[in-house]
Amino acid sequence: MAQRLGIAARAARRSQRTQIKQRFLDINRERLLRAREVLNSRQQLFLDALPLLFHVNHPILPGYVSQQVPCGVAHYQPDDMTLRRVQRQLAGSFVYRPPLQRSAQIHSLFLMGSCGTIAQSDRSDLDIWLCPAPDLDASERDLLLQKAELVSTWGASLGLDAHFFLMDSNEFRRGEREALTVEDCGSSQHFLLLDEFYRTSLLLAGRLPLWWLIPPEQEARYDDSASKLQRRLDFNAEDCIDFGGISQIPAGEFIGAGIWQLYKAIYSPHKSVLKLLLTEVYANEYPGGEPLALTFKRQVYAGQLDIDRLDPYIAAFERLERYLLERGESDRLELVRRCFYFKVGLKLSQRRATTDNWRLSLMRELVQRWGWAPEHLVNLDTREQWRVRRAKEEHSLLVRELTDSYRFLQDFARRSRSQALINSQEMTILGRKLYAAFERKPGKMEWLNPGIAPSLSEEDLSFHYWGETDGKPQWAVHAEHPHPAGFDPRAALKKGDSLLALLAWCYCNGLMTASTRLHISGQSAPVSEAELLRITHCLREQLPAHSFAKLQEEHGNFSQPKHPTQIMVFANVGSGANKAARNRDVPVHNTEVLLLNSWGEVIAQRFAGDTAIVEGIRQFLQMAPPGLSEAPPPSLHFFCFAERDAKLATDYLEQLARNILRCYYSGRHPLSSRYVIEVGGRFYILQPQEHDIEALAANSYSELIQLLGKSQPEYSPIVLDAHCAQNSALAAILKRARTQGIQVFLHSRDDFVDVFVMDEKASLFYSPMLCRELDALHHALNAFLTAGQPTTPAAPRLDYYRLQQEEGQWQTHKLSPPRSAGRYHAVQAIAHTDSGGHTRFDLAFNNQRYSHAEWGERLYKELARQVADAQREPAPYHPCYVTELQWHSGNGKRHQTVQRLHYKQLLEEAINTELLSIDPGELSGTGGGSQ
Repeated sequence: MAQRLGIAARAARRSQRTQIKQRFLDINRERLLRAREVLNSRQQLFLDALPLLFHVNHPILPGYVSQQVPCGVAHYQPDDMTLRRVQRQLAGSFVYRPPLQRSAQIHSLFLMGSCGTIAQSDRSDLDIWLCPAPDLDASERDLLLQKAELVSTWGASLGLDAHFFLMDSNEFRRGEREALTVEDCGSSQHFLLLDEFYRTSLLLAGRLPLWWLIPPEQEARYDDSASKLQRRLDFNAEDCIDFGGISQIPAGEFIGAGIWQLYKAIYSPHKSVLKLLLTEVYANEYPGGEPLALTFKRQVYAGQLDIDRLDPYIAAFERLERYLLERGESDRLELVRRCFYFKVGLKLSQRRATTDNWRLSLMRELVQRWGWAPEHLVNLDTREQWRVRRAKEEHSLLVRELTDSYRFLQDFARRSRSQALINSQEMTILGRKLYAAFERKPGKMEWLNPGIAPSLSEEDLSFHYWGETDGKPQWAVHAEHPHPAGFDPRAALKKGDSLLALLAWCYCNGLMTASTRLHISGQSAPVSEAELLRITHCLREQLPAHSFAKLQEEHGNFSQPKHPTQIMVFANVGSGANKAARNRDVPVHNTEVLLLNSWGEVIAQRFAGDTAIVEGIRQFLQMAPPGLSEAPPPSLHFFCFAERDAKLATDYLEQLARNILRCYYSGRHPLSSRYVIEVGGRFYILQPQEHDIEALAANSYSELIQLLGKSQPEYSPIVLDAHCAQNSALAAILKRARTQGIQVFLHSRDDFVDVFVMDEKASLFYSPMLCRELDALHHALNAFLTAGQPTTPAAPRLDYYRLQQEEGQWQTHKLSPPRSAGRYHAVQAIAHTDSGGHTRFDLAFNNQRYSHAEWGERLYKELARQVADAQREPAPYHPCYVTELQWHSGNGKRHQTVQRLHYKQLLEEAINTELLSIDPGELSGTGGGSQ
């Protein structure tokens, strides 16, 4: 009795499995028929012959590589009709012979996606899962991929866009996936991809999915149920292919999949909005909720066989619609309906009512339910004619939705405390592409047409000049021919203070093509149409026509941080010739700059006035920090189309650029070098800092010399621009400058000597010193600079030079050691720095110490009296020089020479000022001595 019951139970199970299997196969067959309806006869042959091409290797069939390519599709036997069509339309001499090997090397072939659904159109891709036997080695898989590539090429010749994905079921269950590409989501999703596969896939040939045969109520125990089923004696495991179950999608996968769909939005935003929102619905229901594929399976098990009701795209849309209606988000719902309408691709306003086209009938029912007016349908159906204004509106709505999706993913990650289940490198690449495509920042060109409309080109573009506001020019671009009555500002497509930025925006967004007529309008417009055309020609030659984020050939650029690759500098655009000629040495009134970086971002900047050149250099150094990147400096292109001074301006800019590159990028100078430029009578010192470019301004030559005396954290040589202080004492000094030691330059005039000291870090100290005898000053200065220095060969080298003018030119000559010590009073100083950072000095003269603690502010007056009293000779008094400075700071740090010289200068000025004010008659007459 028990045996008979067991036999009956097994028979019942077999019957149920057979029934369920047949239901799925019936649905599969009906959807395949629908998929073929959209294709023309040659494309239908591609679909019908696809299993045959991978079942055999025949030299005259498309995709042939060699006889070594794995072949044989499980359980496949071509029908007579397919063979006749292949012989009649493809290869007349083809004779079918089954593969020789016993076991099939290809387990299954699936179509995945919109085929056979309401969303399939004549432009739909064919995403094909090619499932090899798990025991194929790497070389065999490579051969199989080569064949798939050739088959894709054949499909392309028929107007089909076919993509093959090699999907090993064992590897897929283990989560092993290929690297991220434009078509492959890489590691960003697993269960969500499987969810989409199970509800949209069509079995072309081979093993059927084991998932079909696991009842929906057992999905939570999928692995255990699958294992038990495969062990049953009445079940043949070789009939099925197993990709795993989808009962629980990990929270981290929603994040990774969402990021992937944001990335896909760069190419197809309307389609990505639908998938992003579905991800949001799943995540919002986490950890409950049910994937659409499981709902689909429940319906099949319940006996639902109406393929209109089972259409995966209608089912997905209705899930999204319920979600947004429940939340009361009508604006988002309208966008989602529009995205779905575009995805389906039926232009209902242009089609007559019919009952024999199931896609039309279903779509009309939906649109009627949405309450769309006929004129709204006409607007959507004429998307090919949308111009930039309508595209901007749609782009704004899409970017807002995508931005909200990104924020939702961030919030979900915080709430679920989950990280994206995506390879970190792939996550980095996706993030960089998103920033390149959607990040808004000043000056950056915004790509407005990521698949929104086929073309935004205009027949006419007019650039209207409105005059100046707060010293800035005002421009607007209009998509029309200039009108004598003038323009309505509200009709402008875009406004700004940079004509170059408007031109670049028009070019990058496809408004401006080779056939577009360009016009200049507005009273006293400072640019001619001839200049406009020359600028436009440059843009076409230099700028990309598409965002790098959507170009597969630029994919590798996003594996590295972005860096500038090209900079276009336009001088004196719209500035007028008279303004440009004000300064013939620097004939640049403004610069407009376009930067292209390795991520394809195009950024426009405008610099005007006397600081245009300086700000331009600062921006260049900030965009391409010298020494901080292995990338080479960007290529530079200079243009000037103003009628006057064009060559002068470009020559000046090109020479300046060469000098900047030589200074910071050739290795000839340290990265900490200070580059000095003169513009409009002012001097600017440019120097790279850790996170910025410092630009110090000096209103005069003397102020410049003082700024060059600032202490430096490291060796920072001074580099003069070719047009800066050409015949000056500074230029002569820098010609003598070397990288080691200390150099002193002395220039005598009346009772003073101009002292320049280039110290060990290339800081340039300057001071006019009181001097009766050059030898005395020389001797005292040498004593100061050598005090405390080691007496080893490693001691800093110390050289002296006489600085003087000869025939109007500054010259330097090596100065010999002083013949005698000369007459001066030697003073030693001892510095004390208290806890508050205040520095006080004690002074010593003739072996007697005078402390600040004792004398306070009277210290210098008292020391001067002692000096005057000690001088045996009558006035004038010999000057006092500080010959030694000891620093009792407690930290053992030795101050930079220029800092010590600065204190020496202050002390000597204080003492000598008091000394010169002393009346000899007030002295006691007691004698001392002088050096």
